[in-house]
Amino acid sequence: MDTEASARGTTVYLPETTVRMLPDPVSTGAASLTAGVARHVLTTDVELSASGELLRYKIYPELVRVGARLTYEEADRILDSASGSADDPTFALLDRLRDATAKLRECRRAAGARLIHRREPKVTVIGDVIDIKIVDSASPSRELVAECMVLSNYVTARAAADQGVPMIYRVQPNNPEDLFTQRARLSVYPEFHAGVGLECYVQASSPIRRYVDLVAQRQIISILQDASAAVYGREELLAVLAAAETTEAEGRDLERRAKRYWTLTYLKRNALERPLTATILRDGASAELEDYGVRGGLRGAPNLPVNARITVSVARVEPVRGWLTLNYMSTVTTAEEDAV
Repeated sequence: MDTEASARGTTVYLPETTVRMLPDPVSTGAASLTAGVARHVLTTDVELSASGELLRYKIYPELVRVGARLTYEEADRILDSASGSADDPTFALLDRLRDATAKLRECRRAAGARLIHRREPKVTVIGDVIDIKIVDSASPSRELVAECMVLSNYVTARAAADQGVPMIYRVQPNNPEDLFTQRARLSVYPEFHAGVGLECYVQASSPIRRYVDLVAQRQIISILQDASAAVYGREELLAVLAAAETTEAEGRDLERRAKRYWTLTYLKRNALERPLTATILRDGASAELEDYGVRGGLRGAPNLPVNARITVSVARVEPVRGWLTLNYMSTVTTAEEDAV
């Protein structure tokens, strides 16, 4: 199973199916945090200052029983100030976490992290039905979870770096001009990660769906009692790193192409005859459809500022080739925005 997981490298999420790194009985069963069932986990305890700086940390194995497994939508409803109650223990816990993670986020912002607000399309295909939903990454629950994951990954990196234990780190040079085009890379040395604004960073929070995370957790578990007992040496990690970079890139490309194909198929079936709202992109020659999160070439538009909202129509769409061309119709005015 480990050999196959290493070869796959990552779970690939496609609109019509999920190709898992680990078999379903493991990834959705024995290793899944099912509510009400005791599970072995790595726990990360942290102590933060009032302003969100990390003061102390501890990582240790533990047996936990998850009380409730919430969807993002359920957590957002609980966090809604109109419906939240201090007498509700779930609300009280989420509200405290929201406050703490907001401070963590500000600390990272002050350190130079680029906190980009993305609206990602989630495309699901069941039979002949295509469903497209835009997911807001800046919803309260999603920001909360994201910050907790970033913190846990940072603590794992600190633990490895502090003890001189080999680890696969994610690094990104602090170069503002290239930050939007240069992806983070993998390295066996702890270096600054400009994207998250942290001195060192690993990915260890998703061992079910990323092999590099699984390796990181194995490494941490092995050194909890003895720093010299690491499972992987630096040369072994370099081999894992090389394979991971290839499989991750292939997985991302497959997900991107599949999502685009099904989105364009939906547009071809349902949106050829009606106006659509789009946003001008940085190059001015393309735009992104707001309700579908897909980009296309733009024809006939005047010289408009970046992020200007416009109305367009589909001029050409070829799902197999990934082609989408949009015709400019009009600029969305303030009154129209208010009406929307």
